[in-house]
Amino acid sequence: HGKTGDGQGKAARYVFPRPRNLRHDSFRLVSTLSKKPSGEDIYRAIEVGIPGTSMKSWKDLGKEKIGALVDHVIRIRREGATERIEEELRQEGGIDSQGTAKIIEDYVSKALDAGPRWSGMGSPPELRTSVQRGKKVYLEQKCASCHGLAGRGSKGMDLVDQNGQPTWATDLVQGEFHGGREPQDIAARVYLGMPGSAMPSSSNLGAEDLSALVAYCLSISVTPRNNLTNHQRRERAIGRNTLKNNSKSP
Repeated sequence: HGKTGDGQGKAARYVFPRPRNLRHDSFRLVSTLSKKPSGEDIYRAIEVGIPGTSMKSWKDLGKEKIGALVDHVIRIRREGATERIEEELRQEGGIDSQGTAKIIEDYVSKALDAGPRWSGMGSPPELRTSVQRGKKVYLEQKCASCHGLAGRGSKGMDLVDQNGQPTWATDLVQGEFHGGREPQDIAARVYLGMPGSAMPSSSNLGAEDLSALVAYCLSISVTPRNNLTNHQRRERAIGRNTLKNNSKSP
C-alpha cells in the first residue's frame, strides 16, 4: 500500500488486483448504509483478509496490533479527505478565505462518518425451499449479465473499477467470494454492493428475495475452488485467461 497509503508500494506492480489507495479509494467490504468503511470494517479486512486477492489474513498480529493498524488507516483516510477538499478550495481560489478551516473540518468529518450499519438480511436462508426462487431473482436482478447464466463469471467483458483498472465478475461456482462465504457475508455484498468495483448495490431487494438469492449462490458454489495467481487474475480480467473447470455448474 506504500508508506503513505497511496497504493504505490514497491510490491504494488506485482499484485492483482492493485493494492487499495487507502487515502482516496472506496473500500470494497463495508457493512454500513453509507457505503463508507467503519472501524469494524477495516478491522475485519485486516484480520480476515480478502479471499481471491493478495490481501491475506493478518489475524496472527493479535487484536492490539490490528487495532493500531485500524487507527493508522483512519488517519491516512483523514489525510486523504483533507487533501481532496484543500485541492478543491485551491481550484476555486478559496483556500485563504475566512472560514476555510471550518469548511475543511466539516468536509473531513462528513467524509469519514460511516453512519449506521446495515441491519442484515434477518434469518438465514432455507436452502431447500429458497433455491428455485433465488434463481428467478438472480435472473430478474440481471446478475447473469455479468456473472453469466451458469454463474461462471464474466468472460470477454470490459469491466473496470473506479480507477479504470480491468476487473471481472466473480465465478460463483468455483471462485472465491471476496467478502466471505457465510450467508450474511454474501447478503451484504449483494445488498450493499462493493463500492469502487463493478459490483452494484441491490438494495431494492426485499428480505425474502435477498435470502433466496443468497441460497441460490450457495447452492451453485462447489469445491475445489480455483486459487488463482496474480498473473492468472490479471489475465482473466483482460480476457486472456481460460481456466479449466474442475466441475460442472448445476
